[in-house]
Amino acid sequence: MKLIVSWSPKLPGVGLGLVVGMLTLGTASPHLLNTLASSPDWRLTLIAVSMLALFGGVLVRWIGEGPHGIRQSGPIRWGAVFSSFQRSRFRASAFGYFGHMWELYAFWTLVPWLVNAVMPDASATETSAWSFLVIGVGLLGAIWGGLMSQRWGSARVAFVSLMISGSLCVLYPWISITPALAITALMIWGFFVIADSAQFSAISSKACDPEMVASALSIQNSLGFLISIGSIVLLTQWMDHLGVSVVWLLIPGPLFGLFAMRSLMTESAPDHKTTV
Repeated sequence: MKLIVSWSPKLPGVGLGLVVGMLTLGTASPHLLNTLASSPDWRLTLIAVSMLALFGGVLVRWIGEGPHGIRQSGPIRWGAVFSSFQRSRFRASAFGYFGHMWELYAFWTLVPWLVNAVMPDASATETSAWSFLVIGVGLLGAIWGGLMSQRWGSARVAFVSLMISGSLCVLYPWISITPALAITALMIWGFFVIADSAQFSAISSKACDPEMVASALSIQNSLGFLISIGSIVLLTQWMDHLGVSVVWLLIPGPLFGLFAMRSLMTESAPDHKTTV
């Protein structure tokens, strides 16, 4: 994320939106590989995605840091790593992100199970195909979020996206009664559940000291992923007991995130004539 900001410092929402879009496509790719395989084997899937990860690492090393990067001068100031949380704007963005992360990865984890719940007669290949589409459509959501951030500002994009995905947390158990509506809702959910992610990082990157961008985003993301572990464990333990109503356990995340980021809504929209 720091590398992306170093290449496009004036448009972090767009650049980070593209990165998160690729992350989303990568998350969906194992389901695509299972769909295309004549006989799905988790070992082959693991080897394939590992090779893709190695290829990605080579690309990152080749592209390197952009001309606007700020290098750390002097020794690492461990006490300053959390100093960004003293800034109200960074704190609001980070807490909004934490609420988003409670929902995101738990939802992605549940997608195959949710698909199978509304399509019980679907084969493993069909379930993988629909799972790929539901998660993969987030690529378009992340790109949409990046582009719309130029018109609305990152805070509004994040707020709207989190509000829509949070609403689906509430409504989905009733929608799931009809399979066609359920799949449509899952596609919409997959689109908006990730559309806000990069925008939180964009807000945070602009809210902290330039030389602390990498450290601040690392702490924000690390805490976010720690939170996601808790929601994944909780939902997977209760999904067989609660059925599709288990998605209601995701509701606290969006509610907390929307409340935490309410102060960011005073952000003025950027000049939409700005280009990448």
